[in-house]
Amino acid sequence: MRGLVRLRRVLGNPGVHVLPDQLALSKAFEALDEDGSLKEAGKSKRVKAIYQNLPDLMKAALAGNV
Repeated sequence: MRGLVRLRRVLGNPGVHVLPDQLALSKAFEALDEDGSLKEAGKSKRVKAIYQNLPDLMKAALAGNV
């Protein structure tokens, strides 16, 4: 998690839009089923929520509100 905070700060400096929500996925190589879906329902719901917010974030970024 500490690395994510530092990375977000570095990417934000040159004007890169970084999604405000984040999800740390430890042991990612063990977190996925054979079909590529997340094994944990809670993590899967979180990823879906982040994805569903993406259009609104893009509209705000394009309007200069981010």
